[in-house]
Amino acid sequence: MIGIERNTGVTVDDWPQFVQRATRALTTPLTVTGKAMYAVAMDRLDELRALQALRLPLPLIDGIGRNWGLWRIDNVTETQTFVIDDGTAMLINWSIELKEFANA
Repeated sequence: MIGIERNTGVTVDDWPQFVQRATRALTTPLTVTGKAMYAVAMDRLDELRALQALRLPLPLIDGIGRNWGLWRIDNVTETQTFVIDDGTAMLINWSIELKEFANA
């Protein structure tokens, strides 16, 4: 079974309790918005979408190194403006929706 290692003593009867611990309540929604410029911004948003696809809680660290716990990326949205001939957006307004993974 997924998530249960061999020789742990966990049985099939313990599965509901195991799932409950693994999927603790996600609370406290947080939205972060910003603006980014040039093609590098598009690459960074693609990296955020790859993290979102994992559907795992990830550590949220601020600019001074403070750890705010585990959070899951629920949504990444963008609005591209000033698009040039090759399809590169010169300005991207982005928004990320996060939910805290409580009691991790």
